Amino acid sequence: MDKKAASMLLMIFEIITVILVVGMMIGVGRAYGKSTLTAKIVVAEDLRLMMDVLAALPGQAVVKYPQNVSLFNVILTPGAVAVFEEGEAEQIWVRRDFFLPDGYTAEGIAQKTAWLCLEKNQQRITLRGCAADEP
Repeated sequence: MDKKAASMLLMIFEIITVILVVGMMIGVGRAYGKSTLTAKIVVAEDLRLMMDVLAALPGQAVVKYPQNVSLFNVILTPGAVAVFEEGEAEQIWVRRDFFLPDGYTAEGIAQKTAWLCLEKNQQRITLRGCAADEP
């Protein structure tokens, strides 16, 4: 076989291989992006950040989580927020820890509610379900 023909075949094979690898990577990325694990991580991290902001605010405030979370249950404790699906083993719950200033408490449970609200009243932060039209 001619050297030129062999190099052309090798180049075509390399291009096909690169296209297949890129296609597989895109498929895996899409599947991971649509998984509930990713959604649970995002919700837990968002709630952790919301807790930090509420602890820094003076006075009273109510913050509504901007997305529907009806697939999940959420538990808020004074040091962590846990997001999980019904029937999941506790070992695979997604937890995010946070630190509250001295004297602050945090508590609440939301079970498959579409909308979540974090309410701060003085030094107490409460997680609860809320209505879609609530601020």
